[in-house]
Amino acid sequence: MLNFYECAHLGINGEHILDEALVFTKTQLKRIVNNLEGNLAEQVKHALMRPFHRGMPMVEARLYFSNYKEECSRYDSLRKLGCAHFNYLRLLQKKELYIVSKSEFNALEQLPEYIKPFYKILLNVYAELEMQDGRSHFINAAKQAFERERGQSTTGVGAYMKTFRVSDEDVAIEEIMKMIESAWKDIKEGCLKPREVSMDVIAPILNLARMIDVVYKHDDGFTFPEKALKVYITLLFVDSAPVY
Repeated sequence: MLNFYECAHLGINGEHILDEALVFTKTQLKRIVNNLEGNLAEQVKHALMRPFHRGMPMVEARLYFSNYKEECSRYDSLRKLGCAHFNYLRLLQKKELYIVSKSEFNALEQLPEYIKPFYKILLNVYAELEMQDGRSHFINAAKQAFERERGQSTTGVGAYMKTFRVSDEDVAIEEIMKMIESAWKDIKEGCLKPREVSMDVIAPILNLARMIDVVYKHDDGFTFPEKALKVYITLLFVDSAPVY
């Protein structure tokens, strides 16, 4: 049922059978999730929160080692190799993050505007984690590079209600969710069907959509990064994958 649920998320526009399958499997998994135990319970809870293909690949890989450790135990050598590779990339990216955050803030101002908020989140949360270990080498620099006045934020729901003159917030939320699902189907169709554009060009767009889903789907991760992003940044930059 869980695998069927994950597969149903790969549906594109016009695949009504997969739409129905998604509704059915999601309903059934929600019904039984509180009665599950062990790794299966964690697998289902995470899938209901964020389907595999909508998550950031590195985060999903790290979570896979924990949530599917029983399945991975059948291929112990491969699991150990995967964990070692993940830990190598973690150390490499942690080093790169430290170098960039400490020495190249002027260069970061050259980043596109749509990237800066996400990078700011990363730096701020990572700085907090570093402080817990007594290392605060780049906190002030990070704030100087990215801190800007933010006025009263306009929520997507509020903007939709104003634009389309909708008075019921629940109706606005439902319509926005439909728009999001439609956009995901367009993205999937662009990735799955034969195309003239290389996947190397499409992949960054897909990953940006994944990042937005991670940051904003359940909370305002930009304003309150501790609600969601702190967990992910800890997985990627602090906790190593267990090799045993």
